[in-house]
Amino acid sequence: MKALTKVVLKSTTALLLALTTLSESQKVAAEEVSNPDNNISYIENLGLNNGLPDVGALHYEVPEAIVEQELKQQADELITNSTGKTRTPGYVNITSKVIGTKHVSGGGYAGNQPSGGTRFHTKGGFYWSNNGGPTISIGGGFAGFSFSFGLGNVSSKGSSGYITYAPNTKQYFKLYVRKNFKTQKLAIYGHPYGHQNGPKQFLYYGYTSAFTSYDAYAKAV
Repeated sequence: MKALTKVVLKSTTALLLALTTLSESQKVAAEEVSNPDNNISYIENLGLNNGLPDVGALHYEVPEAIVEQELKQQADELITNSTGKTRTPGYVNITSKVIGTKHVSGGGYAGNQPSGGTRFHTKGGFYWSNNGGPTISIGGGFAGFSFSFGLGNVSSKGSSGYITYAPNTKQYFKLYVRKNFKTQKLAIYGHPYGHQNGPKQFLYYGYTSAFTSYDAYAKAV
């Protein structure tokens, strides 16, 4: 079994991947991608990882510090945009408090693929771009909270990017992407204008979500 390769991703914006769609009739001589970007792992045996199939796959994790930074930025935006969401009179010294944390996930097939999948007559796989693609919505783990995200696209050029190998040359496959998120429920508090010496009052609930990881792999269809 090949050893796992893993390095540290410098930022979430560094994950811009271009991948290739391969038609049923194409014969593929897939090439290994050298020097994978940070926090990327090629996993040979996913049977031990989150119940995913036992095939070669691409796994990516966002560094925890970046996840927390994203959640804090969204919380700050909730406070900044609180005008119009609070009761009269106006409120000042507005703050937020995390009252619940959930981990949610959703997945589906990346875009730009044949409906019947692709068969690789020689060792091959999919190149994939994380931006764009079909959009799905998932529940954020709290009542009344949901959000949408894209599943990316399989590229037709494959001049660069990361390859996810199909496990055999007999079946038809489509690239499946599962993304994971950390969500939080926040309570927003503030002082009524002109009454800043007393306790803060609860104003409303807000929600934040941050992308934490994904798994992309060839799934038989």
